[in-house]
Amino acid sequence: MYHYRLVFNNDITWITFHNAYDFGYLVKILTGCFLPHFLPDFLYLVRYFFGQNVYDMKYMMGFFPGLYGGLESLAGTLQIVREVGLSHQAGSDSLLTWRTFQKMRLTCFDSDEKELRKYGGALYGLKI
Repeated sequence: MYHYRLVFNNDITWITFHNAYDFGYLVKILTGCFLPHFLPDFLYLVRYFFGQNVYDMKYMMGFFPGLYGGLESLAGTLQIVREVGLSHQAGSDSLLTWRTFQKMRLTCFDSDEKELRKYGGALYGLKI
């Protein structure tokens, strides 16, 4: 991840859907240590490695009436169709997540990057 500049790179935006456990796994690999015992310490490490451009759609949709459920439900509400593969396949889910995020960004934020940034860095289910 270091070699390919996937961490410590503010030009990369990370789009997720309910992926706190995945970030836990990545933080553990990147540090080579056990995960921190305290949530603020863990969130600090997520921001340290991945920056503020981490958007968890499961977290974000809680602020918009009518958006609820899992990825498939959210995509359906936003009229996004899975183009390839099946549910719970990495490539297929990644493409659906990206396309759904783009539609959410367009419809919920009217492409207003400043407004969108308010939701950066938060992961669903992890609150201080």
